Amino acid sequence: MTTAEFSEEFNLLYNNISSNAAPGLDEYEKSVFLTQAQEAVVISIYNGDSVDVAFEGTEEIKRYLDVLVKQEILTVKTTGLIGLSSSSVFYEIPPSVWFPVYEQVVFSDTTLGCFNNSIGLVKPISHDEYYPMLRNPFKGMNKRRVLRLTKTDNIVELISKYNIASYLVRYLVKPSPIILEDLAPLGVSIDGVTAKTECMLNPSIHRGILRQAVGLAKASWNAGN
Repeated sequence: MTTAEFSEEFNLLYNNISSNAAPGLDEYEKSVFLTQAQEAVVISIYNGDSVDVAFEGTEEIKRYLDVLVKQEILTVKTTGLIGLSSSSVFYEIPPSVWFPVYEQVVFSDTTLGCFNNSIGLVKPISHDEYYPMLRNPFKGMNKRRVLRLTKTDNIVELISKYNIASYLVRYLVKPSPIILEDLAPLGVSIDGVTAKTECMLNPSIHRGILRQAVGLAKASWNAGN
């Protein structure tokens, strides 16, 4: 759907469910609701809530969000930080990382013998889980698994028994907002964007976003009455 189609169908659905009793919405207000709905739909798909399957449960679901999937291979460690373990290493991840979907490391450690240069999966854990996992040989670090803690929004702490050569993170980026008209003359923006912006997601999910946006608008109107 184009921005013009989003706008027209928004008006149609909104008027139908409100029986024309609700006040009209301008393009900025509709853009806000559409952007909020888009984020909610993506999170719901990522969590497997809206379609009863996980993010990559079917090829169809993958196509919904494929434009949001990016990948980085990080080889430079961030120094000068103190971790929970003497073997902690830190990486600065791209600010565009919204939700990681897959993480792995490549080991570079001669003590691994024939497993040197092998791949280890990265397991994200909370700080509360860290100490109990250290005491459990089946859940802690080994030649196939590295633990990952989030130190700040863009710094992660990897804890490994072996030296790490590189860290790969595949992730979802936050979708750009849906903006129906140029907002610069109004002096407002959405996520810092003012230019008219089409929905970047697969067209097969556009009407799902539209329905959710209209639902948000209806709920907002009802809350004020």
